[in-house]
Amino acid sequence: MNEQAFCRDETVKNKKRKRKIQSEARVSGNSYTTDKFKKLVPARRKPKNEVECKCKNSYCKELTGIEKMQLHESYYSLDLNAQGSYLMGLIQILPVTRRRHGTYDDDSESRRQCTMSYTVPDGKGGLQKVCKQTFMKIFAVTPQRITTIVKKKKSGDYIYTDKRGGAKMFKFTVHDRRLVKQHINSFPRDVSHYNRLKSDKEYLSSDLNVHRLFRAFQEKNPCTHISHKFYRSVFLKDFPNLSFRRPRVDTCKTCDQLSISTKSSDPATKKTGTTKLELHHRQVEAVFASIKSDFIRSTLPVSDTCTITMDLQKVFSLPKLTHSNNPSDVDSNIDDSSDDDKETDLTTNMNQSIFDIESLPIIFEDAVSVENQLEDVLETNQIEADESDDDDTCYIHKKRILTECELEAILSDSDFFLSEDSDNDFSEKENVSENLSTVFHEN
Repeated sequence: MNEQAFCRDETVKNKKRKRKIQSEARVSGNSYTTDKFKKLVPARRKPKNEVECKCKNSYCKELTGIEKMQLHESYYSLDLNAQGSYLMGLIQILPVTRRRHGTYDDDSESRRQCTMSYTVPDGKGGLQKVCKQTFMKIFAVTPQRITTIVKKKKSGDYIYTDKRGGAKMFKFTVHDRRLVKQHINSFPRDVSHYNRLKSDKEYLSSDLNVHRLFRAFQEKNPCTHISHKFYRSVFLKDFPNLSFRRPRVDTCKTCDQLSISTKSSDPATKKTGTTKLELHHRQVEAVFASIKSDFIRSTLPVSDTCTITMDLQKVFSLPKLTHSNNPSDVDSNIDDSSDDDKETDLTTNMNQSIFDIESLPIIFEDAVSVENQLEDVLETNQIEADESDDDDTCYIHKKRILTECELEAILSDSDFFLSEDSDNDFSEKENVSENLSTVFHEN
């Protein structure tokens, strides 16, 4: 089974184009089938042993069948250009030796301006003259082939070159390619949210495609001769890491429904849908304006409003903590807790853990780092340790996060108590100095 698969893969790998096979068969003198009409063209006729001409040239009669076959096989063992160059070397262009009387007065008016001499190798390093009929029979060529070679030789060519096929002339310049690249680079693009570190892939807007880019290019350059095919080839070849983002699937259902109603053929339905859509958009704009004003108000020095913003472009590992409602009952070894407790998110249990943020007005907004906003919350609502006038005992509120250095300094100096509220009324004090290092564990 593996050997069959290997042979099949080798066959596919070495498979040639159909036209290439037909061309090689035609040049080598073998039979082939035409691509257009599926007509079978027979192989080139090989020369016969007997003399096929009635000329007075003695060497045509001296040629044997073996010599003719050797010349025929050596000719068709060459490629197309080599065959043409070989025949050009065997055909000689000579001046007219004797002219016949005709209707012209000047020799330049005569149709015959030269004499063609056809020769073949004699096997001894020389060339022997033969008639045109014998020459065509030996090499199995047509009169049109002879005429083409003679025209090339008269024009001064000494090496035959077939100008059919090959690389086509490219009508677009380097300037045209640069113009297309500049236009594509003018469109804004973004990167993937989750694979930015592993891939250089960039995305254009989901409402764009190559056809729309080309139409925008034509509007910007109305006199250009650049075609859509060339524009697309530049986009695919010079921008391999650029693609179009998929259309959004989490669109607003209200907007989608009202947008469809605005395209209705009924004028009343269309007018009602347009009015509702405009009202809906104004409501959304008012909500975003309120969010923006709350964010600005939270940045004021004396503001009691705090905003937390989530950015899903990067996933931040928020601190997680196992705890109980009573700070004195906190487990001293967090790593030994169960998996369910380890997955307790700090954002879900902030009212019971390090700082009480339940009473704060929280506003979610895009494009701002979660980590920085959490630091702003802590700095805004941070209450320094207060000293009581009655004794030397310091009290610390639950909104205070301490570092390891602060913990060491506090535990070595005096006794501390944890307050349940954020006011100056230090009631319900509990001595938790032995549990501070656990409660304020730094992840």
